[in-house]
Amino acid sequence: MPGVMRLVKHLKKHRIPMAIASKSVRKFVNVKTSVNRELFNMFDNVTCGDDVKNLKPAPDLFFAAREAIGNPPTNQCLVFEDSINGIKAAKNANMKVIWVPNPMVAELYPDINIADEIIFSLNDFDPTKYELPPFDEESSSA
Repeated sequence: MPGVMRLVKHLKKHRIPMAIASKSVRKFVNVKTSVNRELFNMFDNVTCGDDVKNLKPAPDLFFAAREAIGNPPTNQCLVFEDSINGIKAAKNANMKVIWVPNPMVAELYPDINIADEIIFSLNDFDPTKYELPPFDEESSSA
């Protein structure tokens, strides 16, 4: 996904805890993440569908991931989601959520307005909107 490496490196540099909350079982997540170890090794935790009782749109995955990174207040958690059920789960967890949809999926759901923000590329993310450190000048054009 364009912009993901810049964003994750930026958050890691500023010691912002990060977790992945995937409804997939760990076996499949391990296969998916094995193709880009550099990226996925920067995350502090990976919570998978087989780690919780209820999957999205229930908030369980997000609560478990939050607990694994030190239990920050839910209103300080920012979720990047590509699915409607993921958006619902994040909102059910009282977390802020940015929808980063496939443009074709977004066309199918033009009335989805429960996300706090919709962006079509992580290159468009402005961390200062969420009280996060701004991107460095040299990384803002990456």
